[in-house]
Amino acid sequence: MKHELILEGLNCANCAAKIEKKLADTPEYSNVQFSFATKALSLNCDKRNITADVQAIVDSIEDGVTVKTVEEAEAHEEQPEKGEKSEKIKIALLIISAVLFVAAFILHFFDSFELPCAILSVISAVLSGYEVVIEGVKSVIKRRIDETTLMTVAVIAAMVLGEFVEAAAVTVLFGIGELLEDKAVEKSRRDIQKLADIRPDTALVIENGVTDEIPAKDVAVGSIVEIPPHTRVPLDGVVIEGSTTVDASSLTGESAPVEVTVGAELLSGMMNNDRTIKIKTAKPYADSAATRIVKLVEESAKRSPALRASIPPSLSFSAY
Repeated sequence: MKHELILEGLNCANCAAKIEKKLADTPEYSNVQFSFATKALSLNCDKRNITADVQAIVDSIEDGVTVKTVEEAEAHEEQPEKGEKSEKIKIALLIISAVLFVAAFILHFFDSFELPCAILSVISAVLSGYEVVIEGVKSVIKRRIDETTLMTVAVIAAMVLGEFVEAAAVTVLFGIGELLEDKAVEKSRRDIQKLADIRPDTALVIENGVTDEIPAKDVAVGSIVEIPPHTRVPLDGVVIEGSTTVDASSLTGESAPVEVTVGAELLSGMMNNDRTIKIKTAKPYADSAATRIVKLVEESAKRSPALRASIPPSLSFSAY
């Protein structure tokens, strides 16, 4: 049985790789595939409901990630206010921390301002690095060494040695780097989601003279599909009735409309401009052009250094 899940709140590429590996190493799961770009997880399992089991595995690696079914994720897409508010607070704290760090950096050149410099540095480090320290402690509890653990050790060591400005610099720069990485990942995810819009979710199938709108993934090869004007072709097929012009720019980049008539081959994702036509599907939904393009982009994003951390998997204390 194939399961489709969404891992909400997963923004760590290295953690995503570890989650995917741990699921793949679990005997009851097979064909485990995770796209970090879209946060979509697919796997095969004999159990009907595996959300709780997957959640337990995810929690053992990364906190703050919620495992949802596709339906649950879609239902919560219209409520982004909480996430946006949290992000604004994080950015505000980082800005305040950076300002305090600059002030502390200037003061450390003057011996008479040693105490104010230390106070400002500590406040700056706390505001920008408290989440990192918390994650670092959790990693130690889980018997792992990762970047948050190393950051925590570095900050604590710097403060013990009295290098308060350096401790603040480390946390501020790390926070800025994480923020920029999150923005890049989110932009990539939005771009891929926009690309997915070229792939219609439903199709108007004609059977025994009756037109019925059904999910495109359920349309069999050889079915007759009606495509009204100003709608996208849902599956690859051949025109069997009517003529029109189609916009293929989303697939080929060619902006000029293309004339099509009976016998012409159409690819999913093309936009029908003028008149209603009917096609006979030649490929299933999974093998149609738009689906293949989206999958290729998702897979390339999954392998991209910008979306997958280049650091090695965390070391385990149990290995020593």
